[in-house]
Amino acid sequence: MTLRLSILFIGILFLSSCEEMFDSGEIITSDYEPELNVYGFISFDNLKPSFVYVHRTLSLDENPNDYSPYFVNDAEVFIIDSLGNSNPFQLNENSSNETYEEPDGFVPQFDAYYTLEVAAQNGMSITGTLHTPPEPILLVDQIPEIIYPDSLFTLKWNTVSDAIAHIKVVSANHSGCYIN
Repeated sequence: MTLRLSILFIGILFLSSCEEMFDSGEIITSDYEPELNVYGFISFDNLKPSFVYVHRTLSLDENPNDYSPYFVNDAEVFIIDSLGNSNPFQLNENSSNETYEEPDGFVPQFDAYYTLEVAAQNGMSITGTLHTPPEPILLVDQIPEIIYPDSLFTLKWNTVSDAIAHIKVVSANHSGCYIN
């Protein structure tokens, strides 16, 4: 009986002392400063325009459950080509993901250098560079003269040596082909 009473007493003492520790909480401090987090996409496809996302990391005192502090919607975003032409990207406020979109007339070139410059109103800025790949050209002399249904063949381009697509032409119950 005494052992049971002792265990019960120690358990109650332990739980009451832990309650004070969890109620007060520990305040974490740091000298961490938020930084920009930028994703830019230069597209050669007319159906998928180029865009830039500008986000920032959160400081320790900001609520990570509130989605709006991530977006930087007051930035100046420019993509500058190798000739020095500056292309200002504008914020699309109708977009659900706060996207900076390409200006009219922005046509990326193959095998060219581009610089991305982002400057936020709070003083944060970031710069990055990109070299676009050369234009892929299909090596038509290596395409078989006859392509049989349900067979594999290889298409090759002039650029990267391992850029090979295997295309299976499906004839039964399906039209077209797919690339894997």
